[in-house]
Amino acid sequence: MSRQTGRESDKGYSLVELLAVTAVLALVLSAVFMFHENILRAFARDTSQVEAQQNARVALDFITSDLHLANWVEIREGGSVLNYRLPGENFQYTILRRPDNALIRERRPLLQEGTPGPMDNTVMLASHITAFGVVLTGGAVVEVTVTASFGGRQFTVESTVSPRNLP
Repeated sequence: MSRQTGRESDKGYSLVELLAVTAVLALVLSAVFMFHENILRAFARDTSQVEAQQNARVALDFITSDLHLANWVEIREGGSVLNYRLPGENFQYTILRRPDNALIRERRPLLQEGTPGPMDNTVMLASHITAFGVVLTGGAVVEVTVTASFGGRQFTVESTVSPRNLP
């Protein structure tokens, strides 16, 4: 490219013009970068909230579906441990939150005298669970609360279940 000024021998751009264009380009790129960074932060925040909600809901759905069928329910340790049995099965199940914030279900076979034997299976129901509580109210209604926290977001779900097979 050539540019004509007062003399024909001047070709190209001056150093001042190149510096001005570089400065404008740097401003535009920094604005685009800041906009992109804000979008990434919003995406991470929203993803964290969805993750916490899904963890709490999945755990609660699993617990309530099992409790709905339960024929024996026991709540221990101030409502932080749930024991139950399902009809037609020779197992006792225990749901509790571990110190690493995993909500787990342990399975123990029932011995001949009806007491639970050693644990033979553990299933992780959900991770990032910060609180788990169970209350047995009058009329054989079980209230379950699950709180999940992920990425600074916290989400609590609650449900009530009436086990239909309780004596």
